[in-house]
Amino acid sequence: MKIKCFFATLFFFGLLVFHAMGETFTVATANLWHYPKDAKNRRLALKRELSHHTLDLVAFQEVWHWMGVRSLFREFLSLTGQRGYFKQTNFLGVMFEGLAFSSRNPIQNFFSIELPFSRVFSRRFLIGGRWTAPGGNPIWVLNTHLSPYEEETDRRRTQIQFIAKWIKTHLKNQDLLLMGDFNESTHQEIFSPLKNIGLASSFPIGNCTYCDSNPYISLNQDRRYDYIWSRLKNYGLESSGYFLKETPVSDHYGVQATFKRKSL
Repeated sequence: MKIKCFFATLFFFGLLVFHAMGETFTVATANLWHYPKDAKNRRLALKRELSHHTLDLVAFQEVWHWMGVRSLFREFLSLTGQRGYFKQTNFLGVMFEGLAFSSRNPIQNFFSIELPFSRVFSRRFLIGGRWTAPGGNPIWVLNTHLSPYEEETDRRRTQIQFIAKWIKTHLKNQDLLLMGDFNESTHQEIFSPLKNIGLASSFPIGNCTYCDSNPYISLNQDRRYDYIWSRLKNYGLESSGYFLKETPVSDHYGVQATFKRKSL
């Protein structure tokens, strides 16, 4: 009888642990700055930062591969043991760059779509796939890097409208995360198409990610470029904050967010 009780208790405890494993997950987005400047110190900073974080999925922009220089993305995969999913967007002879995901769990149906106003040496894409979140829940994850420069607001507006329409057509009512560098800080109304299809930003709008405090830039005005947008039926936002801020590896600070399963 005691043995039966022991195994019943052990089984029940195992179910609780398995359930708890799917209770929360943490994602992040980070622009890796496609210049190899100070690459060794940036790799060391990445290693220090990862000692304080457990991330289930990361979306990367400006994932660079310079000839003869070990990339930050490869360093991240080596340090975490995660799977990598990469889409090359631009090739400049001694360097190529792109968009990427790293993930503990598989991403299936990986795809890429070229955005409007994509051009030579500045090609713009949306990449994504069907991600298996901890606990087994399927979530579509998307990653993008919109047109740069202050004067290209109209191009970014068109790109956001394109992405929102694509989501509405292909991922209607599906759980999803849209992450990336949107390169827009001034005109917040530009994000209305995303909000209109149920997406919500996980990080307070007022917080900069391209900040004067970052040693890798020289700027007179803080700006917000990087976002994690979510539309999740079974999960709510538990917390959000910076990623790679105390030990920056780029001219951008990253953003991270933790989501928790909603109570039944």
